[in-house]
Amino acid sequence: MAQDAVVPPELAKKFATEKDTPYLRWVRSEGLDIISAHYVPNLRTTELKPWARRGGKG
Repeated sequence: MAQDAVVPPELAKKFATEKDTPYLRWVRSEGLDIISAHYVPNLRTTELKPWARRGGKG
């Protein structure tokens, strides 16, 4: 059974306003962008960047 975590208010506030997440830092380190739109009309025309680690575009 899950229990509620007790988090100090200052830490909770930091997480609520934190914009630089580990995922975002990883994406930037890979040289990629995140599409933040709620709707993409045509994914086939979305510009992709070279993704060196994967040997393609991402």
